[in-house]
Amino acid sequence: DLSGENLANFDAYQRDGYVILPDVFSKEELQALQRDSKRILDEASLGENDFYGKSTRRAYNLLAKTRTLDQFLICDRVDTLVRALLPPNSLLGVMQMIGIGPGETAQKLHFDQQFGNSHPVRDDGANAKLVNFIVAIDDFTEDNGATVIVPGSHLWPVTRVPSPSDPRMPLTMRAGSVCCFSGRLWHGGGENRTSRERRAVICVFNQPWARCFENMMVGVPFDVQWKLP
Repeated sequence: DLSGENLANFDAYQRDGYVILPDVFSKEELQALQRDSKRILDEASLGENDFYGKSTRRAYNLLAKTRTLDQFLICDRVDTLVRALLPPNSLLGVMQMIGIGPGETAQKLHFDQQFGNSHPVRDDGANAKLVNFIVAIDDFTEDNGATVIVPGSHLWPVTRVPSPSDPRMPLTMRAGSVCCFSGRLWHGGGENRTSRERRAVICVFNQPWARCFENMMVGVPFDVQWKLP
């Protein structure tokens, strides 16, 4: 139902290119996710270049590794945005866990839609190819590597790149909150100046015709698929 809070979230996304959904995870759900994230990231490898982060760990195929994200995927605030921004039968194309470690440098700014398999048209809702979600496993702060965004950049021509004069801001939010942002929004992981890892889950929904980065039907065992909500 695109009314009330859901309509306000949709309007903020269209205007700014992002919207923060506070406290999507309950205290108990967040604690369970934090416990599982330690196990999952302990088995993950560090990145091999500056873009992926040489002090950053990434884990994929999360639906085969934890049940702590199931309810998030069908949460009304999340589902309503996906249905409003993408056509029917959109696909979950990416679900990865990221841990930005102490001392990690800032990631180069980019927008995710440019990595798709067609020309990155401006994101005006009807033309959106990707809709991204960031789940904050830990608090996102300016010091611990909160994602840096360029608000409103989802409306730029595809040939425009951020300049030093374009306003940038850290995407600060409480653990358990979720940010929905456009596949055309310029952003990048922030520098982690603390002594602790900053963890998050990245989910990307894409158009039904677009090739997914992860093949959930292959990666997630059939016995697990049948139990998903």
